Amino acid sequence: MNIISRLLLTFPLLIVFSLAHGQKNENDFIEYLYQSENYDHLRVYQNHLKEVDSLNYNLDLLNFLIGKSYYHQQIHDSSNIYLNRITKGEGFQQSRFLIGINSVYINDYGQAKNVLNSTTFKSDELQNLKFFQLSGIALLERDYESYHLYTNKIFEDYYFFQKEKESFQQIEKDLQLYNKKSPFLAGLYSAILPGAGKFYAGKKGQGIYSFVISSLLALQAIESYQKAGLKSARFIIYGGLFSLFHVGNVWSSALAVKKYNDEFYEAVDYRIKLDMHIPIRSFFN
Repeated sequence: MNIISRLLLTFPLLIVFSLAHGQKNENDFIEYLYQSENYDHLRVYQNHLKEVDSLNYNLDLLNFLIGKSYYHQQIHDSSNIYLNRITKGEGFQQSRFLIGINSVYINDYGQAKNVLNSTTFKSDELQNLKFFQLSGIALLERDYESYHLYTNKIFEDYYFFQKEKESFQQIEKDLQLYNKKSPFLAGLYSAILPGAGKFYAGKKGQGIYSFVISSLLALQAIESYQKAGLKSARFIIYGGLFSLFHVGNVWSSALAVKKYNDEFYEAVDYRIKLDMHIPIRSFFN
């Protein structure tokens, strides 16, 4: 075989090797920027890769790592934009769980359910983790029937979410037993007896304060009426102050109960989201 024939055979192999080596270098650098937590540099490098057509790299890897960089920075919307672009590869299954937990943190439970329900995972571990995540979303939505449905689908308990599963069971009990208070009743109680609505809301100190101030203003208004009459300046001042304070007390009692309920549910939701997040980090990290 002459030299020209050898070159013709060797040249295509050199091109293939060069392209593969170049792609490996780009992918290695992408992973280096991510592993070193140079997230801003990684995004700048992404723009560079778009501008240079001759560079070869794994697009799914790039989208996956940029999505994870936003995830680590708790920029959940941006994280989902990149993770949703992944169509295959080693990071695909992890990306589905990350999209789910990102969506949970921005209270988009519909998207979280859709991405999990539309994915069939390869291993029993991940299938069980999927049902666990869906049971958490059901608790967030206070859908107890679905919670039990997904919990019953978990056919094996794994160490990385056993404690969190037990926590869910306690949370469901707490939610079911919670005596939700009525803002309307709080306002009504305070309208009948100043400060009673604050006691109902669990604000005993504020209740006593409201009762004392309202009583003093009411006594002053009654005394002014008895001594100076309905049209006297003193009665108008004390009567007006009592009316303003009483109306404010009724309104603030209703708001206090609403805040009381909101704080309870916010604390519960925080526990649920944390319990959902921990197994994902434990399994994939």
